[in-house]
Amino acid sequence: MKIRKIISLIACGVVAVALSGCGDSFELQSISLEPTHPNLVGIGGTGQFVVTAHYSNNKTADVTRKATYVISASESIFAPLPAVTINANGLAEAIDGACTWTHTGVAPNYEYATNPYPLDVTFEGKTVRGFISVASVGGCYSPQTPPPAS
Repeated sequence: MKIRKIISLIACGVVAVALSGCGDSFELQSISLEPTHPNLVGIGGTGQFVVTAHYSNNKTADVTRKATYVISASESIFAPLPAVTINANGLAEAIDGACTWTHTGVAPNYEYATNPYPLDVTFEGKTVRGFISVASVGGCYSPQTPPPAS
């Protein structure tokens, strides 16, 4: 009989400890974005973003489909704003010709620079910034699409 009581008390203790965490809420600390700066090559070129929420209990969650995305204009005169879109699933796509890249130097030692499209991603009041570079027109050279050897 005493053994039953002891086992019952232990079982109640385990249940109490397990339930003590119920109802706890954890705060969203930050969000992160991967990749932070893809290069879309060619019309129809895509880049998939993943948004991760980081909580105060050290847990993370994929919130890619719950986040909102806003693309802003590039500083490049060869990159019109409507040339790039992003859908609710975080998939960016070059839908028209654009070039955010410049290059200097002589083959094979080119140096590249870009004036990317800024991308602001928001989830539950937290925002992270990424960038989208595009090489979707002929004559636009990037690290993935270098100029032909001369």
